[in-house]
Amino acid sequence: MFPHDLLFLSELLIFFVVGLSIGSFLNVCSFRIATGESIVRPASRCPSCKTPLATLDNIPVLSYLLLRGRCRYCKIGISPEYPIIELLMGVLCASTAIAVGLDLRMLRIEPMLPRIVESLMFLSLCFFAVLIAAIDRHTGLVPDCVSLPGIVCGFTLSTLLWATGGCAKLGRFLPSPFARSPLESLVGLIVGGGFFLAIVLVSRGRMMGGGDIRIGALLGVYMGWQLALLSVLIASVAGTLCYLPALVRGRVGRRTEIRFGPLLSFGAIVSLFLGKSLIEWYLGML
Repeated sequence: MFPHDLLFLSELLIFFVVGLSIGSFLNVCSFRIATGESIVRPASRCPSCKTPLATLDNIPVLSYLLLRGRCRYCKIGISPEYPIIELLMGVLCASTAIAVGLDLRMLRIEPMLPRIVESLMFLSLCFFAVLIAAIDRHTGLVPDCVSLPGIVCGFTLSTLLWATGGCAKLGRFLPSPFARSPLESLVGLIVGGGFFLAIVLVSRGRMMGGGDIRIGALLGVYMGWQLALLSVLIASVAGTLCYLPALVRGRVGRRTEIRFGPLLSFGAIVSLFLGKSLIEWYLGML
């Protein structure tokens, strides 16, 4: 199996389309959770005029392009955040297939169940990370209804992966980033959440909040304590690069609120796909 393999490229296209659909559902979740609405009912509608959307107006990315970023009915502009999230999830879904080696031909070599479980771990963590970033960006909050189910989902899938024999070893392109046992997952939860809890206690809640604690626990329960802390490091570096120029120019002040959720989500996704390789590269330099 190689990236230039025609059959595998066809499978990647399918995964990309599935990812677009997941991104479309994620958009619904982020908007409605942020506004306190049900994610089930009513059907998709324009956020401005509330007119229900027809099927042709609800095709991920394509509908946005055909409608030129405006509602068909009220003509009010639609945020480009919607197609961006859909494209992001499409890319992450296809990247998951590459990372894990999710090729049907691998059925001939080894059982597919561990590979499927690991793919679900990749996709679910990406889903929660992007969802948290989207909600935190608009509200400054990380709702319990997102972070707590994420922690439960991470521990359940981690246990299932361990019970099915662990991560797949053949035909993959990236090392597995996930906790290798329920115990390692629990340690990651404690260290990841405890790190932010310590910051909250020391700063008396001025630097971090309860949402950050739950994000740290979520990352730890999925990836273990090492990659959870690496996610924090990457988020801190990214935050510095983003805000330092604005601070120097006086566009933001030292008391400006910095929403750390989107930065942590970015750090989590980088660690998810590249974390193990970055750690091995760094250790190799010592």
